[in-house]
Amino acid sequence: MTSRRKRPPANSNAPKKRSSRPNTIRLGRSVSVPVLYEDREIMAIDKPAGWMVTTPKWSETRQNLQREIEIAIDRRETWVTQKQIRFLRFVHRLDRETSGILLLAKNRSAIVKLSQLFSDQQIKKFYVCIVYGRPPLEAWKCTAPIGPCNDLDHRMKVDPQEGQESVTYFKRLHSSGKLSLILAAPQTGRTHQIRVHLSSSGFGILGDAL
Repeated sequence: MTSRRKRPPANSNAPKKRSSRPNTIRLGRSVSVPVLYEDREIMAIDKPAGWMVTTPKWSETRQNLQREIEIAIDRRETWVTQKQIRFLRFVHRLDRETSGILLLAKNRSAIVKLSQLFSDQQIKKFYVCIVYGRPPLEAWKCTAPIGPCNDLDHRMKVDPQEGQESVTYFKRLHSSGKLSLILAAPQTGRTHQIRVHLSSSGFGILGDAL
């Protein structure tokens, strides 16, 4: 009789496939937000318009991005467990009406590192907006100091006497009729800086009620 060696199961030495992480996170039960980049320390998402970036305790809106993230973490929702998220917090802010890239830290150490980069102006921020009118210059710089209006809407204004130093670079990308597409690059981070500087230049942002 001849004996035959048992063959090992097919692909027994093949590397095990890692569980694929979802490329979205969910806010509430219905809003799916694309993840643009992720590593061990940070996540970049495409924040949708209408969501406020503020502390989770702020309850005057149902669309509090940080609160919904923390609720998902507490409940260990599917995307949270798949991504192995224990901590996720915003590092900078975008206005409620503004959509765009929002950086989130996945641990407290990353918050410190990223905050320092923002403080040292090592991270460049660009915004695209539509304004009323056609700026005569293709590019210009606004350095008007900005301070609070001290009203119930928490608005800001140009305040040459007591305002803080503020710098924004603007570039006109396109004009059509009574509207223009503008690229804004703020060098400082004052509240409502872009809308205040554009308004003071005579070119208010389209649809900006504030």
